[in-house]
Parts: sequence; C-alpha cells; structure tokens
Amino acid sequence: MTSPIAPDSRTNSAPRPRALAVRGRQDLGQLTVERLTHERATLSGSLVAPVAPGEALSVFFRFAGRLPHRATGIVQRCSSVGHGDRLELRLTSIDAGMSAVLEERRLTDLEARFRDASRALAAR
Repeated sequence: MTSPIAPDSRTNSAPRPRALAVRGRQDLGQLTVERLTHERATLSGSLVAPVAPGEALSVFFRFAGRLPHRATGIVQRCSSVGHGDRLELRLTSIDAGMSAVLEERRLTDLEARFRDASRALAAR
C-alpha cells in the first residue's frame, strides 16, 4: 500500500492532515503530514526538541472532520530543511480508525487514477 495521503492537485482533495509528535509526555510539536501509508510517515514542521534515529515516538494524526488517531513509530531519519525539520518514521502500530481512514484514502486515489485512465483512453 504505497498510496500516500497528500492533496492531489488533479482532484483538489482536502488539505494535508496535521500531526502531533510526542516522546513520552513531551510534546515535540505540530507537524504537517507529507506522506502517510500503513507502514511509513513523513512529517515536516518545527520540532521543539531534537530526535534521533532509532527513537520511538507516538504521533497523533488529525484528519479533517475526524477525531485524532494514534500511531507509534521508530524514527528512521530526521533532518533540518530550511526553516523546519523533516521526520521520517517507520510505523509499528496504528489504531483501527486510522487504518480505516488510510484504506478509504487509498481507494479514493485508485478511483481517481481509474477515472483519469478511462478519460485518456476515451480521448484516443
């Protein structure tokens, strides 16, 4: 399942979900979700404390109009980019609600691709 959650300029989908990264009880900051699958998450924003590869974090994802969903993951990479940070996680667990949201988004993306391919074939 490699379909990311991110706005698609072709379909004008909803804005990117937001995420709150937490280490223990320490709030590490609000981040923007760049890419999200069942296995991986790429987040960007400003972290209030440094994190290191191999570190375990909890991340609370907020999708438009829904309650927050929790995932835990291991930091794969963390780098400073411009005026912010980029954080890549390998997700080790996600809650059932988040799994349903990811599957719904994946199906929506597949439907959009199918529509685009059908239009391209019809135009020939």
